[in-house]
Amino acid sequence: SRVGMLRWAVDCESWEPAGGAGSRGVRHGHEIEFLVNLLEPAERETVLRFFQASDRKLAIVGRLLARKACSEACGIPFDELQIKRTKGKKPFLANATPELPCFNFNISHEGGMVVLASEPSCVVGVDVCAVDQFGRRRDGSQQTLDEWMSLFDAQLTPHEWSEVQAPGLDDAGKAAVFRRHWSLKEAFVKARGDGLGFELGRAEFRTTRLDELSSRRSAEVIVDGTVNPAWSFINQELSQRHSVTVARGPPTDIVDEWGDFKKRFDGQSFDDSQWKEHL
Repeated sequence: SRVGMLRWAVDCESWEPAGGAGSRGVRHGHEIEFLVNLLEPAERETVLRFFQASDRKLAIVGRLLARKACSEACGIPFDELQIKRTKGKKPFLANATPELPCFNFNISHEGGMVVLASEPSCVVGVDVCAVDQFGRRRDGSQQTLDEWMSLFDAQLTPHEWSEVQAPGLDDAGKAAVFRRHWSLKEAFVKARGDGLGFELGRAEFRTTRLDELSSRRSAEVIVDGTVNPAWSFINQELSQRHSVTVARGPPTDIVDEWGDFKKRFDGQSFDDSQWKEHL
C-alpha cells in the first residue's frame, strides 16, 4: 500500500461507553466526555446534538478516526490538525503537509459500523450501507421489502433494478444487491463532493466479482450513458448486515464551490497510463 492509503473499519455495535453515551435529556458519562474533548469545539457541539445514543457513538468514532488518519498519514500532531468542510459538507485536511499535499479522506457510519478510507493522490469516497437501516416505518414497525424499495425507484437505473429483482433471489438476496448498489452510488457522490446535489439515477454501476471465495467486487460507472474509466470502485460485505464501497477518482471531477479543497490538487497532472497506475 502507498503512504497515505488507509482502509479502516470499527464495529461499534457492542461498545457501551462507561457512564453511558447520553441521549435526549440524559447526560453522557465520563468516557464520552473524555473522547469529545479530543475534538475541536465545533465538532464537539455537532456530535453532542445527536439525540440517539447509537448515533452519538458513531459520530464520535467517525470524527476520531478522521483525526487519527490525518495525524498518522501526515505526521501532524493531533491537536494541530485543521479539518474543514466544503460547501457540500465533504471533510478535508486543510493543513496537509508538502509531502502529501493531496492527502484526502472520507468517513461513513451506519448500522453500528464506522469506516474510513484515505488516499494520497486520488480523490476518495467511502460509504457503508446497513440493510436494517432500510425497511422500518416511523413507528419502528417493519416495512415489506417492496414498500421500502419503492421509495428509491428513481435512484436506481432499469439495469440495476433488474439485478435487484433477478429471478431466484429471495428477499435477503434482493436486499443485499440493493445495498451494494446504494453503497456504490453514495461512495461516488461523496468522493466527488456534491452529495445530494447529484441525481443518483444518472450513475449506473456494473459490478464484477473479483474471486469466488470472497464478496469483493469491482465496478465501473456509467454516467449519463457514458462509461467513465477514470474511476475505480471496490465493494465488499462487512458481515451479513453491511456493504461498504471505496470510490477513487480524478481530482478533475471534484465538486467544490468554495474551492479550498480542490485547490490542494493544483499542479497535479497524470497521463492515462500514470492514472491507471494510481488506480
